[in-house]
Amino acid sequence: MKKKAILLLISFCFSVHVFSQTDVFQEATSNFLGENEIYISYGFFSASGLGIGLGRTSLNQDFPTEYFSNKDRYAIKTNEIQPLIGALNFGYKRYFVKNKMAVLANITYSQLNTRYTHANNDSLNFKTKDYLIAFMPAFEYHYLNKKIVQLYSGVQLGIFVYNQKYQDYKSETKHKEINFAFQVDAFGVRVGKQIGGFVELGFGFAGIVKVGISGRF
Repeated sequence: MKKKAILLLISFCFSVHVFSQTDVFQEATSNFLGENEIYISYGFFSASGLGIGLGRTSLNQDFPTEYFSNKDRYAIKTNEIQPLIGALNFGYKRYFVKNKMAVLANITYSQLNTRYTHANNDSLNFKTKDYLIAFMPAFEYHYLNKKIVQLYSGVQLGIFVYNQKYQDYKSETKHKEINFAFQVDAFGVRVGKQIGGFVELGFGFAGIVKVGISGRF
């Protein structure tokens, strides 16, 4: 009985392999699966950048009492890794159904470094490092697919991880938060063939306006 089962399994695997080499299978696969694409973009006014600002407000229990009672004595120097509350986005797309649809794996990153310097007492100086990274699988629909120009819309849903590190002259503490992340791209336009530039308009963790470049293969 076991020998028959093994022979049947081998026969089935061999049949699948033979069929996968046929013109019918190759044609069906080529019609369904489309191109691959990698991309990088910058998003202006992102919810991830805003989330860092809100996180700094809610996770500032480590700040010295002097800061809350005498904020005017502190000089604050901020270094946004992405300016204008921005986010750096990069990821991978796989097209299917004649490049009309695509599934994506997107990563979004924002960071903010801040130094607080007291006017009279160096022991009250402190600094923070806040960064947020979001992982968002996505879906796109391309309603116009020309050789040079493509128009599309999409939605991304996933999670974000927010981290804050607080450091003063005597201690260092860390905070972490994990929550829901999203991005809705109401309108996107890409111009180019294998290498192209794109602009996307929407709202969410990746930005209200995104500008980037991508390559297809």
